[in-house]
Amino acid sequence: MKYINYYIIIFLVCANSCKPELPIDLPYAVKESLSLAKDNKVELENVIRKYSRYKKDSLKLKAVYFLIENMRWHTSKKVINKSTDLLSIINWVDDKYYKIAQGKSLDSLKSD
Repeated sequence: MKYINYYIIIFLVCANSCKPELPIDLPYAVKESLSLAKDNKVELENVIRKYSRYKKDSLKLKAVYFLIENMRWHTSKKVINKSTDLLSIINWVDDKYYKIAQGKSLDSLKSD
């Protein structure tokens, strides 16, 4: 019984470590987009693996390739310089809205 447990554990570890590989014939633009993808690269590769398993999903795979190819043109970046003037205006408006939401009238807001 003890050895059976060892065999089961070894089998489960081996079965879990087997992942299908990416298709060899990836389009160049997809490879380029995958190289640019940082945090999402693993997820994008998982989608490609999922739809490359079966012939019936070939149209879905083409759609995935199209989306991934065009992702390289749509990036976002972190805002480094925030305008302090804009933030102060937003905070002022937020404060006024909060006072209205608390049940105060507009006349009391004009006196501030």
